[in-house]
Amino acid sequence: MTKILITDPVDIGKFAVKAFLSHELDHKVVPVVCLEAPTMDEIARTVSDVSGRQVRTEFVSEEEFQERRGSDMVVAAQGWARDGWLDVDMDQVREYGVEVGTLKGFLEREKEALGRAFDD
Repeated sequence: MTKILITDPVDIGKFAVKAFLSHELDHKVVPVVCLEAPTMDEIARTVSDVSGRQVRTEFVSEEEFQERRGSDMVVAAQGWARDGWLDVDMDQVREYGVEVGTLKGFLEREKEALGRAFDD
């Protein structure tokens, strides 16, 4: 099952502040992600739990995936994750000493916006 790396914009800010104040991260590419990599089913369950709305995943055939990959950025990004292009060493992320959030924490903080997304 493909795991999706999730990034909270607040965490990007935390790494930027650390780099600005300490120069420890000067000239480094830092993979900033939550310290979890949920599957799509886990993401759907978390969104359901936080929003109170039922969210489910839908999987497509490999043929349909390949057709949609060229024209749908979300599908393409899922392909990058599936194919390992977005592999991140989570231990390396922890070594920077920046406390990063979780998907559930992000969704709870942004619960109002999450609710609006269901209304659209």
